[in-house]
Amino acid sequence: MDIPGWFAWLALALAVLQALGLVPVVHRLRGLDASAQFQARLDLLDDRYVPGARYWT
Repeated sequence: MDIPGWFAWLALALAVLQALGLVPVVHRLRGLDASAQFQARLDLLDDRYVPGARYWT
């Protein structure tokens, strides 16, 4: 049984969206600010992280 073409495009689109969501986190991980690096590590662990959203912790 072959994988349908639309499924491959859907998987590719989801992978691209996930990679784009990680760009801000990776940018903060590579920065010089230690508190931003720590917050970026917490964002990677948090399953509710939405890039660009403001969180009150």
